[in-house]
Amino acid sequence: MLRCFVADHQKDWPQHLKMLAFAVRTSVHKSTGFTPFRVVERRNPLTLPSFLCPYPSSPEASQDLKERVDIIQKVRDRLERARERAAHYSNYNQRRRKEEFKPGDWVMIHKNFFAGAKTPEGDSKKLAYLWYGLFEVDRRVGKVAYELVFPEEVRRHLVLYVV
Repeated sequence: MLRCFVADHQKDWPQHLKMLAFAVRTSVHKSTGFTPFRVVERRNPLTLPSFLCPYPSSPEASQDLKERVDIIQKVRDRLERARERAAHYSNYNQRRRKEEFKPGDWVMIHKNFFAGAKTPEGDSKKLAYLWYGLFEVDRRVGKVAYELVFPEEVRRHLVLYVV
């Protein structure tokens, strides 16, 4: 969450921690319907707008206060967008198909299986393939585990879990 908030100005993130914590504590959580502050203190907190006075002591103080109010509003907006994204992804796996393979089927393997393998010199990891294969399924070992046939040069465990 902090990363989303300070993406533009990454050097001054410690200055924003208190305001970010305040924004989180005063945002209504979807699951409870209350702010964390209200749950703990049994009352609503005093917010910066409640301290605004019509005659600020100096233009700098007035500007600083306006900036703080704007930042807290931005944090609240970004938290709301993050909640919406999380709600979208919570339904993401509901359309997932349960895969089952038979001996003789051909499958591809995600790059994470080869984690720790060195990238050839001059190549970028970010531009490398995500999927490798095709590898033949030799036999089913469990409900979600399969033994694959690998070439001799691949020194990895032959049994993989399918999730």
